[in-house]
Amino acid sequence: MLKHLWDMYGLDEFFSRFRNKRRKFDISKVVFYMACKHILEPQSKLGMYESYAKYINFFELDLNHLYRALDDLAEIKEDIEEYLFERNRTLFNMTVDVVFYDVTTFYFESKDEDLLRKFGYSKDGKASEVQVVLGLLIDAEGKPIGYDIFSGNIFEGKSPSWSTPQLILFTSAAYNLCTQLLYL
Repeated sequence: MLKHLWDMYGLDEFFSRFRNKRRKFDISKVVFYMACKHILEPQSKLGMYESYAKYINFFELDLNHLYRALDDLAEIKEDIEEYLFERNRTLFNMTVDVVFYDVTTFYFESKDEDLLRKFGYSKDGKASEVQVVLGLLIDAEGKPIGYDIFSGNIFEGKSPSWSTPQLILFTSAAYNLCTQLLYL
């Protein structure tokens, strides 16, 4: 089933566009393996590597392949989002008239700040923990379009890193109000 979805979205072909002569592995195979593991048996990258041995006749995998693939994915994040959005539109005749944007925070049980993990307003009441802010853009049916991660001390209203006049954006409060009005 997972391989069928992977093929339906043409992800092997997509990743083949990002060949890198320095890379000594097939990024498509590594990303497919990580995606399957996250769905079927979520683990850390080390856990994925250690459990890899139970698969017979699978491609050769090194722990560094998993970490390098993440670096590569980060570099082409916007390309991936745009490609998947266009494939969704094509496969499911999707039209996007309205999008919704919501922001949430994820805290870490830590007091150590870094580039992203910062102290900020916590919706969970965890003001003494560092956090990151996640902004998620979805269509009217709730399908994700894109996301971004921001420093934990950024104000929600400042989080969108893009601005397009055609987008109708609802903050979480406006989205909740619209949802309640639809049910009245």
